[in-house]
Amino acid sequence: MSEINRESHQLQTASWADFDGENLQIYDKEREIQMINSDGTGTPLLKSGEFGADVIRFGAGEGVAEHTHIGKHVLFVLKGQGFLTYDGVKNDLYPGLGYLVEVKYHMLSMQVKMMH
Repeated sequence: MSEINRESHQLQTASWADFDGENLQIYDKEREIQMINSDGTGTPLLKSGEFGADVIRFGAGEGVAEHTHIGKHVLFVLKGQGFLTYDGVKNDLYPGLGYLVEVKYHMLSMQVKMMH
């Protein structure tokens, strides 16, 4: 039987949108930090080792250049539509879609078609 590690850790939380008890309000405004090699802006939310969670915002017609970096990440599309080129394959992006970039080194290109 395996043992459960009961080492005490504080739960990390972050607020990234407003909730009025019924609706989630996500703001289209630029975020605090300008992303490198990108039109996008972001807000860092949570971090543990090499894994982190951020909110990234692109305006209409904006995108991020093809790039590589270390680390896996999970991304969720909240608003707008666009595409992501991953490993040479173009993938549609739309609200409600989540995706995992699981290779240690990767190359992505993204262009948002519409933000509303």
